Amino acid sequence: MTESLKAAFNRQSYVGGNPSEAERLVWAYRYWRAVRVTKTGKPGFGAKEALHLARADVGMNKIRYAESAASGAYGPAFKLRGAKAMRWIEKPAACGLRVVDYADKLVRLDHTGWFLDNDNDGETARGIVYQLPGRHGKPLFVAGVADPFNDGAACLGFDDIERGASGEDCDDAKRTQAGYADQLAAWYAEDEREWRAASSAGVRYAELGEEIAADRKLALELLAERRAARDDGKAFPAICATIRQRVAEILHSIADAREKRAKLMEGEFVGDCWPSWNTSDKRLVDAFNESAGIHA
Repeated sequence: MTESLKAAFNRQSYVGGNPSEAERLVWAYRYWRAVRVTKTGKPGFGAKEALHLARADVGMNKIRYAESAASGAYGPAFKLRGAKAMRWIEKPAACGLRVVDYADKLVRLDHTGWFLDNDNDGETARGIVYQLPGRHGKPLFVAGVADPFNDGAACLGFDDIERGASGEDCDDAKRTQAGYADQLAAWYAEDEREWRAASSAGVRYAELGEEIAADRKLALELLAERRAARDDGKAFPAICATIRQRVAEILHSIADAREKRAKLMEGEFVGDCWPSWNTSDKRLVDAFNESAGIHA
């Protein structure tokens, strides 16, 4: 170990390059001192345990980044259509990941992202490629989706990691992952559009329920006024006829709203603002119920 531990200890960790053995030992030591505190809430490993684990990491040529143990660095693993090992990462750089570029910058695409909204407006999901610390002189590339809602964060697909060639020529690996990243972005956007369709249907379902309640209240008030007029022994045929007509209109409106609510709950197409949604998808059912105020 040519570099002193003191010098390595006083230097901040960085992404990329070739860290010295002393740096890798210090980084791994810091990682194991912090990892249990932030991920499980238990006391961190003691100094001796952490040093033992750090030396094992160095022996296996494994690089640890202390920042990757920070709370909130990782989200839970999830599936995205054909991708079985997706994971949201808040700060990829802190976890040893370096941005290569957006997918549309690495391969020729006819777009720079996929719209998340059914109106084809607003935020987009954009494919992105990251580089992992290399092994045996060969860099590793992982495809993902730049988080549209959180700057710097990304959803990465660790089920398909591409190994680059030795040396500087890694264009083929980058292009391969760029194509996969664009596919992930397309899936991400499609899932988001479906979720929004179900959620907006639930919102409209709740609104129609409020309209029905208001119309019913108005109809009952009008009928009460007509009964009161009759009880007074006075005849107001024109007023009563107007009330009857108005109540009939209200009842028709209520029936129409109930029909629309039934279609919304069944996932049927109601209009451009409320497209159909898949009622057999639990994720979408939950989105609908939450927005509709329906509690199981």
